[in-house]
Amino acid sequence: MSQFLAFLKPDAGLRRNVGAQIVRELRKGSLYQIQSFQVRQADRALLDLHYAHVTDRPFYPWLAQYISFSPVYCMLMEGGEDAVTALRDLLGATIVQKADPASLRGRFGLWGGVNCMHLSDSLESGAKETTLWKERAGLKEGVFEINLDDFAARFDSSLPDNTQALRDACARLAAAKQVTDADRQQVAALLGAECPGIDAKSLEVLTESVIRPSQS
Repeated sequence: MSQFLAFLKPDAGLRRNVGAQIVRELRKGSLYQIQSFQVRQADRALLDLHYAHVTDRPFYPWLAQYISFSPVYCMLMEGGEDAVTALRDLLGATIVQKADPASLRGRFGLWGGVNCMHLSDSLESGAKETTLWKERAGLKEGVFEINLDDFAARFDSSLPDNTQALRDACARLAAAKQVTDADRQQVAALLGAECPGIDAKSLEVLTESVIRPSQS
């Protein structure tokens, strides 16, 4: 059995019901084990190494800001190649608009690369990523800083699911090729309703993280 890495990105962590439902789905799998669940603030130095294969791409500054502005919920996973394949199928395509509607990104992703979750794409990359995050972020096997049952139970049926409304807004912005203050206020209001307790600065950065891919 081998180790690989998964983490809930800030959009999934802040949109409380999204993170809870993803963890619920992950716990149903039988081909792998979740060995730890730890909260980390990923800094730029760590992300430069994690995403070394794309740091020269035009979108990377956006990606680094999106991943680093709020904590990520990290999971060390254990399983074989079949486990990685099954989880990649469950997660769906990287670009939300291309993801199977039944996949996690198809259900909960917002637009472009604002796609809820990272998952190692092979056992080879998983070995590199787990080593990196153990060394640079202190991830350890067997450490559950938050109980998985407790995290999954964060789901609150009184909170709205604004996924489709946010996608519609991003699609409209992509077609219009411009963003007005009214557009930003609409996206912020939709996100804020899903993120109880979010502070103003985090909401601002999350809003810009969602809007930016629609303008690329």
